[in-house]
Amino acid sequence: MSPPLPDNVGDALVKAFSNTTGNLIKQVTVTDDKGSPTGQTKPRFIIQSHGYLDVRAYVAAGLAFPKDATTFELLYPKDGLKQLNDLDVNIYQETENAMVNVFNSCNDFNTNSLPNFRTITNETITAAQLAIQSLTGLGEGSFQAMLDILTSDKYSQPGSEDSDEFQGAAQAASDILYDMSKTAKEKANKIENLAGSITSYGSKIEDIKAQVDQVVTKFQGKPAKDGEAATDGYMSKLNTELKDARKALQDAVDAANTAKAEYDHDKSVANWAVSYIWIPIAGWISGTTVIIIYNNRATAAWNEYQKQLGLQTDDNRNIASLEAVISGVNLLSRQNKVMSNEIAKAKVALTEIQNTFEEMGRDLERAAEMMGAAKGFVRRSLFERKALIKARVDSAIQDYNDAIAAAEELLVTDSNIQTSGITPDVDPPKIE
Repeated sequence: MSPPLPDNVGDALVKAFSNTTGNLIKQVTVTDDKGSPTGQTKPRFIIQSHGYLDVRAYVAAGLAFPKDATTFELLYPKDGLKQLNDLDVNIYQETENAMVNVFNSCNDFNTNSLPNFRTITNETITAAQLAIQSLTGLGEGSFQAMLDILTSDKYSQPGSEDSDEFQGAAQAASDILYDMSKTAKEKANKIENLAGSITSYGSKIEDIKAQVDQVVTKFQGKPAKDGEAATDGYMSKLNTELKDARKALQDAVDAANTAKAEYDHDKSVANWAVSYIWIPIAGWISGTTVIIIYNNRATAAWNEYQKQLGLQTDDNRNIASLEAVISGVNLLSRQNKVMSNEIAKAKVALTEIQNTFEEMGRDLERAAEMMGAAKGFVRRSLFERKALIKARVDSAIQDYNDAIAAAEELLVTDSNIQTSGITPDVDPPKIE
């Protein structure tokens, strides 16, 4: 049940300027390069805390897949995969279709939807800047200036509200609140429209995920579940010699991502840009250099895998082709699974931003309507609550400033995001 609407202008103003930016930001602990708290905190924008940077990284991973049949067949020559094709005459084409579809969807999202995250962030900054200007930046015409007049001691007595000064200040304050309400509603509508393509992409990802899961299950098998026996995938039949090396590499990447997840859960943030490391066979290590120890373990595991692969391919050149397609399918599995989760988180953030501006617009509009009456009950309500109202306005200004700082930091980090291959001979996907 929604809380009752305020029945006086004082309470309406208190509500309008309490927790003004809602859940758009949260204060997080700043850590040093060892992950230890520095004693400082800073605001983090909701889009960042809900995985936007990971979305970018996994889109980049999607762009690393072959873009068409010709590219796929160059990367994974069919004549080098006889052992695979003997197991399943359809698997080669199914794998090609899945990888090309993931590339196409990520390419479309990268071009048409990903920029909307930055636009929404900029819209938030603009709205907060306009709100601060309305509250403080217009000099004698600001909302704070009008509030000082309306709560002056000379208007402490009944009837004093009939003066031209009081009436004019009340009307000016009402107009400012209406303008702020209008801006908030416009931002909510614009954000809803911008979020539409991202939401539709989330649905597309789920459709592709079913196709990818089918291919991945053929390769990797599936565990026992709900009374069904476990099944072995083609990987166990293709090449068992490198199984231990692959598992060690996957375990190292999983450990790094687990550390990143725990780090995020603790609401900490490193005080520098975010880097992502791409390991072809195992997927992404996403996060900051706070987990560099885990990155180093993954590097060592990757080097061992490469060493073992080199030993195997000296004996059997077909192993190189088999391992290449295994690597591609592993990356396909991880990229698509995580992408689905991260897009879902990002959609929650976008909905929260929209809802915050909608509520802001409603609260400011109600306060404006009551302020515009400029009757005795308005004077009394303002005077009785003047200390609380002024404190809430000051708090709202700080909220807006924090939102601006957090959003601007996201834009800077977004511009400096790094993706790299874990070894020099790997061409990393590039984020444009």
